[in-house]
Amino acid sequence: MKTILHTAALLAALTAAPAQAREITDALGRTVDIPDTVDRVICSGPGCLRLLTYLGATEMVVGVDEIETRPSADAPRAYAIAHPEFRDLPLIGQHRGRDNPELILALDPAPQVIIKTLSSIGVGHDDLSNQTGLPVVAVDVGDLAGESAAFDSALRIMGEVVGREARAEEVIAFIDSEIAELSDRAARSTIEAPGVFLGGVAFQGAQGFNSTEPFYPPFDMLGLTNLASDGAPGNGRHSVVAREQIVAWDPEILFLDLGTVRGQDVGGLYELRTDAAYQGLSAVTQGNLWGVLPNTLYHIEVGSILANAWFIGTVTRPDTFGDVDPVARANEIETFLVGAPVFDAFNAAYDGLVFQRVSVE
Repeated sequence: MKTILHTAALLAALTAAPAQAREITDALGRTVDIPDTVDRVICSGPGCLRLLTYLGATEMVVGVDEIETRPSADAPRAYAIAHPEFRDLPLIGQHRGRDNPELILALDPAPQVIIKTLSSIGVGHDDLSNQTGLPVVAVDVGDLAGESAAFDSALRIMGEVVGREARAEEVIAFIDSEIAELSDRAARSTIEAPGVFLGGVAFQGAQGFNSTEPFYPPFDMLGLTNLASDGAPGNGRHSVVAREQIVAWDPEILFLDLGTVRGQDVGGLYELRTDAAYQGLSAVTQGNLWGVLPNTLYHIEVGSILANAWFIGTVTRPDTFGDVDPVARANEIETFLVGAPVFDAFNAAYDGLVFQRVSVE
């Protein structure tokens, strides 16, 4: 019975494709034939559906991976909060690119194209195409910490697939404009750049306060001295530093990645409230510990990166960021990217600590 279903669905997918086609060059350098007009797709892997949402093409999605079916409060991602309809779509497999060809072949309506991010796990791009008879377009989501060219390319490739090329350019220009204004305001500040540290960065689950990002984009955008970048490898997005080193640095201002509040009796916030060494840090005793949105949840949250940068600017450079309402700015950014303001939902998920002083008592 399963073989009959597989064969019938495969024939349906193949015969549903229009005779006319065009070529796409994907992130792996592969030439992929896709229909002239695409209006039904699925997105596989971390960050893929987020970028499609940025392109305003959510109505084209006909199936999702497992993480998209979870309540948004359990894994608060801006695009999922703004588009709860994703949770009602049929499954295509597990998250992180572990696709199930049988589920994909059973989709009705059938997708015309599979867009799949790069991953070292799950079904490979060529294998998935061979098993489903569907074109699979690879994209490299990149990030804003040294891999912005890959991020821009991913938007452009996806925009070309779904006919949203103009929107892709709008999104790229918007992000570039935000970064330029942040950097310009920072450059005009007369306040000496303080030494700062971001702690509690989640990495495949809650981590301790010494879990950090040595190349944290908001710090870079604002020209701040990220103490964790000293001696860090040039391609690392995550690192763990010794607690003793943090104490020796004694940063003037601390920021806490609020992904840590989702851990029970573990994580950065728990350690700040129970570890005497951390409680003795100057920033903690002087009330200079602040909560920020997680940078990464199923790949990078671009809206959160930008919103965090605006907030961090108000804390570290009040002379040139004093007119900024970071909550309003966060909502403006996400409305542009995902179509709705999501700050209140984020704040509720993170115990009301977003852009607030964090108490360790």
